[in-house]
Amino acid sequence: MFIIIFMKSFANQRLNIFAICALTLALVLAFAVIFAPSQNFAGASDADSTDFSRVFPSTDYFQSSSPALVCASDTHLVVYDNEQNSLFVRNNTSQDTLVYPLDVENVSDVFVLEDVVFIASQSGYFTFDLSQGFTLTQRQLKDSDEVSYITSDGTHLYVHYPSGLMSIYDKNFEIAYDADQIQTKLYGEINVACQNTDIYAFTYVFGSATLNVLDLSTMQSSTQKIEQNVSKAYVGDVIYALSKDRTTSQEKIVCLDKQDGSLLFETDVVPTHFFASQDKLYTIEDCGVNIYLLNQEHTSLDKLTTIKMSGNDANHLDNPLDVIANDGKISIVDSGNNRISIVNSTSVHTLDFQDTPIKICQGASTYCVFEDKVCKLGENGILQTYEIANATDATYLDKLYILAKDGVYTLIGDKALMLYEIEGAKRIACAKDGTNVYIMTDNKIVCITPSGREIANAIEGDFSSAVDFAIDYQGKIFVAYENKICTYLASETDEFSISNDSLNATLSSITLEGEKLYFTAKENFVGMLEVDALTKQTYSYDKFECDVDFDYFFVSPKENAVYLSPDGRIENIRYADPDVLMVLGYDQSDAQYAFATNGDEIVKIALQDFEVLTPSTLSGDYVTTTKTTLYTIAGIEDGCVEVERDTHLTLLSDTCGYDYGTWLLVDYEGKTYFAKKTDVTQYVFVTPEEDKVYGKANADRVGGVVKIYSSPDAQSEVLAEILDGSKVEILEDLGDFYLVSYQDMVGYALKEQIKLDGLTTVQVVAIVLSIVVALAGVAIFFSVYLTKKNNQDKDRPQRFTR
Repeated sequence: MFIIIFMKSFANQRLNIFAICALTLALVLAFAVIFAPSQNFAGASDADSTDFSRVFPSTDYFQSSSPALVCASDTHLVVYDNEQNSLFVRNNTSQDTLVYPLDVENVSDVFVLEDVVFIASQSGYFTFDLSQGFTLTQRQLKDSDEVSYITSDGTHLYVHYPSGLMSIYDKNFEIAYDADQIQTKLYGEINVACQNTDIYAFTYVFGSATLNVLDLSTMQSSTQKIEQNVSKAYVGDVIYALSKDRTTSQEKIVCLDKQDGSLLFETDVVPTHFFASQDKLYTIEDCGVNIYLLNQEHTSLDKLTTIKMSGNDANHLDNPLDVIANDGKISIVDSGNNRISIVNSTSVHTLDFQDTPIKICQGASTYCVFEDKVCKLGENGILQTYEIANATDATYLDKLYILAKDGVYTLIGDKALMLYEIEGAKRIACAKDGTNVYIMTDNKIVCITPSGREIANAIEGDFSSAVDFAIDYQGKIFVAYENKICTYLASETDEFSISNDSLNATLSSITLEGEKLYFTAKENFVGMLEVDALTKQTYSYDKFECDVDFDYFFVSPKENAVYLSPDGRIENIRYADPDVLMVLGYDQSDAQYAFATNGDEIVKIALQDFEVLTPSTLSGDYVTTTKTTLYTIAGIEDGCVEVERDTHLTLLSDTCGYDYGTWLLVDYEGKTYFAKKTDVTQYVFVTPEEDKVYGKANADRVGGVVKIYSSPDAQSEVLAEILDGSKVEILEDLGDFYLVSYQDMVGYALKEQIKLDGLTTVQVVAIVLSIVVALAGVAIFFSVYLTKKNNQDKDRPQRFTR
């Protein structure tokens, strides 16, 4: 196989400079360009803020972990959280919640008057208009120090004094119904419920409970004895009262008739706080807000919904730890409920487990990580289980990669085999349509190939407080902390916090889906924000264009050399194949890097990682064996020439194994071209028989052989070995070699091993030896014959003659 290298002098001079660089410096420099240390972040105070939206729960979610007070009007629901000292306000036409932190102390009452919120606290009385933003206005009540009871029906505020006087305010804090300092004759510290101009007062004296009703418009009153000991009540379609059970002493909600206070029905509702208006009851139970609807017969309350931050129903989460998103569907690790919640646009489906799920990933199948095992999931539950001690995370690239405390494992059949050893790893991730696998520890993010070979530390920094990370198609790394996200791309770093007017978010995991980043929050919801992430479909770049006039040259990789992507992607760096590359151009922004091809693809390389190959000069006249394309640059159409069969070419050199020895470099009409080796053969001039010159193989011993070479070089490939005396045709005299033809094969033989005309030296010696042996044999024969004859003559009797 012929391999050709051609290198012009300009390229040779440049590469001699790069060839002296050390390999380890090359890798460090490559990654210094690709990744930057985390210490380069801007301070948190300078970080940008990115708004997020809540994805799930999409309904009945209220971000209050400690609701203490609840109230409502026809248009708004308001909850006060005493731990956060904030108001959570939801418009009845929306699922969004607004949060208003309060700068007041010890809030005792909160009521909403249509769209104005009233707050009673140790700091005083305040209102703010929900339609105009959050601006507190301090209010003064007459004889405010003597107030015995404040209540509301969702429209007006009712203030009762121990003297029996009462004031009624509308949402503008103006007197309504002309009811200012009206003497109700309802004296003392009593419980009051009001609706429009009707006042209901509950008293309990000496074991006797009464209901006093006063119509302020007529000042008519009535008193009824009732069975219930009411501690608090609101009036709507019925009287919703909190009454103590006489047998159990437990307070629960009962519904009473508005006319006579008689019992309509009891409930099992035991709230920590409640409010009622019209046909709805609002309660705080189990750290959530329940909304009940009174049926038309006034015989029962039906729960409409539960609004809270966490729960075990299908529409709530409890301590979500991970999320994946794909084609409009999200799957959430709901660890507090020991399940996976699978959410699409129309439904919620859960997979329940006995053990607590930790992480989830998706590839050819969906996999869930539990402590000491990873399970392959189907639509209805676990399909297969793989035992892996101390499993902490998993990701899917070309196969499943499982992170444990001692390293990364992959599945071979049903067994988990160690792929890469690393201590103290926290998270593992890869990019969608990516190339490599990334592992996060407290102080670095490591990049490994799918075979488990470490490329380098992608990032070094302090990740001890990081909770998760993700990578986009380009290679940008998103590192999530509880209250911010940091990004790394080449020498660029960035940092931003996430914000929402109505939600707090403490991140526990992140994932990328297209240009969206999904996250789980400790506040028991899944959020989403738009980020500057790229996908295979959205990534664009300036494609490298080969210049056919470039002084191309050939290189081979040094140990641990890597390929960089010509499209600028950082994510798909990989170790170089042991192939010869042809360099096609330099990186315009940094001449230490170049673009090269191995025949199948264009790659970007650091020149110091590669060794320049020295070309071997060849010679000889060749012809094309078929209609052939000659290329200025191998495989590139620009500048190519089409030639017919039997076109004469001059061989120049091989290409050092480039493209598996496919090409030769030839001269055609004074220009250099790449020609496919299979399309050319050596040109042989057909000499007339009378002009042909023949010789014979002239070995150095009897029965020896003479070698025929592929080129006029005794170190070149041996095409054949022919026996001494074999006849060959002499085609050309090439100094120390003859170009010879033997049995339709053309090659080169040393002159000293070819004898022109006649017998070879070895043959002459052999003949002489044969003659000598023959003559010696004849002499011996005659000597034996004469000796025998003489002996016979001696033994005969003598004859005498006369």
